[in-house]
Amino acid sequence: MTLPITVLLADEHEAVRDSLATLLSSTPGFQVVGATDDGLEAVRMAMATRPSLMVFDSSMRGLSGLHAARRIAGLCPETRLLCLTAQEEASSIRSVFDAGAHGFARKRDGYEVLMEAIEAVMRTGYYVSAEVAAFLLHGKRWQRLAPIAGRHAPDLLPDLDALRMAPPPVVSRYPRPMPRPGLREPCAFDA
Repeated sequence: MTLPITVLLADEHEAVRDSLATLLSSTPGFQVVGATDDGLEAVRMAMATRPSLMVFDSSMRGLSGLHAARRIAGLCPETRLLCLTAQEEASSIRSVFDAGAHGFARKRDGYEVLMEAIEAVMRTGYYVSAEVAAFLLHGKRWQRLAPIAGRHAPDLLPDLDALRMAPPPVVSRYPRPMPRPGLREPCAFDA
């Protein structure tokens, strides 16, 4: 890891960009070379500054963060790409890595996790937190089991009697009139 690590920030939220710029600039060994909220501008800035690292959000105005990352990965292969986002769907995480990113961190995880992610991306190449990895693995396992579960659902479901559970009673929209106490039959009205 060569020092200083030059960083380009690309996030649609100004408060996030400014906070990251302040935090990273005050950390020894980091130099923020630019910040933008537009994906196309991020590509231009990456071409001009050739940063060691770009921290980006997957959704930005103009060109999306994923499209910008894909272009930067092709044009500046020496730039490491770390996605810092609030999105946590498995498909979003996979598309981040498909776009050429080297790491995925969640905005809600905090500064320590961000620094861990940056260090991992710059030293070992890739980063995903343990929670996100478990989420991805669990999702893959479920995708493999879903077809089996669909075919064998009757075999996999426990017997309700064995669990001593009764099905809920059937409730009619039009309940039968209840006779009054002491009356055996409903009264008949003759016209």
